[in-house]
Formats: sequence, C-alpha cells, structure tokens
Amino acid sequence: MPDEPKKAVLQFPLACLSYPGDWLAYAIEWAITNYAVTQCNDDAQEAGRRLDISFSSDLGLRQCHQVMQHHIERQPWNAARCMVRIDKALCFEVRDGEGMREADFRILCALKSVIGNKPMMRVCREWLGPRALGFINAKDLSSSQRKQIPSLAKIRASLERVSGFFAKVRANPRQTYYSDKLMPEALAEAVFQLKTRQVARRAERSQNDLSLWRRIREANRSQPKSGATTQPHDNHYDAATPPRDNHHDATVSATAATTRTATNTTTIIKTLNRNLQ
Repeated sequence: MPDEPKKAVLQFPLACLSYPGDWLAYAIEWAITNYAVTQCNDDAQEAGRRLDISFSSDLGLRQCHQVMQHHIERQPWNAARCMVRIDKALCFEVRDGEGMREADFRILCALKSVIGNKPMMRVCREWLGPRALGFINAKDLSSSQRKQIPSLAKIRASLERVSGFFAKVRANPRQTYYSDKLMPEALAEAVFQLKTRQVARRAERSQNDLSLWRRIREANRSQPKSGATTQPHDNHYDAATPPRDNHHDATVSATAATTRTATNTTTIIKTLNRNLQ
C-alpha cells in the first residue's frame, strides 16, 4: 500500500546514491540541512522539531551537507536535480541496519525518483537499474559501475519485497503504472481515464468536424446558383475606355480588301504581257 501522506518524508537528490561511502547517512544529513535552509529560514533546530528529529548541534549536519553537496555538484546534472522523497523513519531504519535490505531500499529510491511529485507514472524496470546506483542513464556510468547494475530478475524480486510502499497496475502487458500516493483502486481508475481520454477526445473531434461539414454544406445549398448571378457593372472601366466604332472598323476592312484585289489584278496583267512577247 502507498505511504500515508501525513508521514514525515526526507528529500535528497538521486545523485546521493552514487556516493562511495556511507551514502545514506550523508543523504539524511543533507536532507535535514536542506529542509532547514528552504523551509525554516536556515534554523536547523526548527527543522528537527518539524521532522521529529533530535540532535545536539547542527555543526555536524552542515559538515555532512557540505561533503555531500560537493559530491552532488560533480555528478551529472540530471541525477543532481532528480529528487527522492521517502519516509523518514524508513531511512533511519535502513541506516541503522534494520528493516529492509539496502539493495531493496535502493530500488525503492529509484522507483520514487521516477514517480517524483506526480500522482502516478509509467515505469519500466530497465530504468531502475542505473537509478539504484545514483544515475539516470546507464551511459553516465563507468565500465566498472555498469557491472554493478542489478539484473532485471533482481529488480523484480526487490520490487516484490517492497510492494507495500506503492500501488501498481498493468494497463497492458507492456505498460505498468506505479504510484506512492494513490490506493490501488484509485490508481486503476486514473489509468483507465488516461487510456480512454485520447479515444474520447478523438471521437469528440470527429463529431465536431462532422457538424461543421454539415453546416458548410447547408450554407452552400442556400446560396443562389452561379448562373443566376450577374457581374457588377464597372463604370470606371467604361469611362476610361472609349466606345468601339464598329462602322469605322468595317470601312477599314473593306478598303484593305479592295487594295489587295487591285494589286493582284495588276500582277496578273503584267505576267500575261511578258508571256505574249
């Protein structure tokens, strides 16, 4: 089942998981100090009261924060910006060697880094291997680090062991959705709405298009026929162009025809005279 929303949670970058030493202890100190800076006006004691964590001095907190911050700044930017939100009590249990195994805790952190602040997310098991080591992409790991990526079988087994911290549904054989905020029934309904929303929107668009086509057809049918319309009279064109003189054109054409005939007759007479000589 998903975590209760009222539980205190700690938030730290995914890049903390790649710290070579006691990464979880430093991640906890980083999360407390960061919470004090962002939520309590840099008052570590107030942050401890809100998170229900007791400590004598904040000097050690800030020193651990600086060490981990230096490590985070040298990691890929996507892993440094990707945050893990996880139950505070669970972090302390794993740090003290109680509760779940660290390998399972890493897989849980990897899963929560994918879900983030969203109510649900589609997750592929292949994504969780690099994230369990503190990286988003396997290409960011060195050759020796890639050998440490857990196999899909181990990831599947770890997810089964920590299944009480999230809800899971399968939309189809290739798509699995996870949530650490919704109950299984609510997650199934949310996935159903997600998968049917696109089809419903497509059907709505098709219905709107059909209505538009009908309106256009009815509007075109109500218009008068093209043969019944007359072109408007262009007075400007008539005023600029003088009227054509059809009588003058006929006279010019007749004169030209007479001239051609006389020329042809003269040519024939000259040809006959040359032949008689």
